Amino acid sequence: TLFGRWGFVGDQVDYYDPRNSYLHEVLERRRGIPITLSVALIEVGRRAGVALAGVGTPAHFMTCTTTGARRWVDAFAGGRILDRAELDDQFSRLAPGIDLDAYLDPVPPRAVVARILSNLVAIHRQRNDRAALLWASRLRTLVPGATPDDRRAYGGALAACGDFVRAAKVLESLVEDGHTSDPDDELAKARRLRARLN
Repeated sequence: TLFGRWGFVGDQVDYYDPRNSYLHEVLERRRGIPITLSVALIEVGRRAGVALAGVGTPAHFMTCTTTGARRWVDAFAGGRILDRAELDDQFSRLAPGIDLDAYLDPVPPRAVVARILSNLVAIHRQRNDRAALLWASRLRTLVPGATPDDRRAYGGALAACGDFVRAAKVLESLVEDGHTSDPDDELAKARRLRARLN
């Protein structure tokens, strides 16, 4: 009913529209990308007593049943239900040569949030929306499991917004935490950022 009766669809016109990654916008517009449509489907399923989980397949995101015979639901394709043979066929065309089994475990909710925020960071960087990039990259660093690259992206967003002191502190914290392969380079970048204040 989410796709038929309520008309939720995958946005094939402007896939990288940031509104496709904001769940409240997806619910209002009934249009989204695979991961946000899957989140909506998981929640509707939970309320209807159907246990679903997210699955981060290569270059795509789907849901799967967590009880009984395993089935996958492609929310972006209008809720298309696939068995394993159909799933194998779909991904042999989308991502030939990959070991699909390595991607079929359910994705924990925290990882789903991290993936949505990573999408938003990439979208806002591409659109050169500095304020939105700063917001999304900061949130990404607050999700447990954030990587040093996530922290660097946040530092870059701070610098792009002119907050050179905080950007430098982010780089220095990476060195202090031992999260860099080239501490001298990170510290030199931090010094250059601080020098921009003069």
